[in-house]
Amino acid sequence: MAQNPTDIQSFDTNALGDGSVFGCDFAGVVEEVGEKVKIVETGDVMARLIWGGLGAYAKYTLADERICFKIPRGITPAAAATVPLATGTAWLALFSSGCLNIDRNRKGTTVLLARTQGLTVFTTCSQRNFDLVKTVDAQSAFDYTDADVAEKIRKVAPDLTYVFDTIDNVESSAIASQAIRDEGSVLCRVRPGKANTVKCTARTKVTDVLVWTAFLKEHAYGEFK
Repeated sequence: MAQNPTDIQSFDTNALGDGSVFGCDFAGVVEEVGEKVKIVETGDVMARLIWGGLGAYAKYTLADERICFKIPRGITPAAAATVPLATGTAWLALFSSGCLNIDRNRKGTTVLLARTQGLTVFTTCSQRNFDLVKTVDAQSAFDYTDADVAEKIRKVAPDLTYVFDTIDNVESSAIASQAIRDEGSVLCRVRPGKANTVKCTARTKVTDVLVWTAFLKEHAYGEFK
């Protein structure tokens, strides 16, 4: 299984209610399949994302075959378990109409997906991770603790159009909104609602992403629906 920030947030805020078994991502062996299941068979070793963040920390759990994949040879279950939620969130943030809505016909996980679409990627991280993010094809890396980081990003990327804030606190959202260009730009965040947007500039179009929308059914996450 994998641990995600949403697991910790759900626990801290009791978003899913008392007695809930948390966990979004896991890998394991399929014990049984339902009569309508088409692509998964008993005995398959799969990695999955569980709708709603309920159950991955249990010994047995239910999963949706639409949000899973067979683990290829050479990849350990532990490594595969880290893929579903991060990749699903990144894909929705980049390409869904309610988020950044990047045109898929134009030429870390989010960095890799963005690069497959021919986008130039700039990222913020700690200085010790500069070389790491460049191994997944980030064009430039900036120190998010630098007081002038937004200004430095604007100098290097004056036409920066899309920003995906995966940290999503008050300061990170403020930096993101200050770094993007003045017209036609979009900021997508990983927390629903208006939380942490108090320092965003008035010109910034702010959206958010919730990975559970990938399941195409209603979902309530605490006070958010």
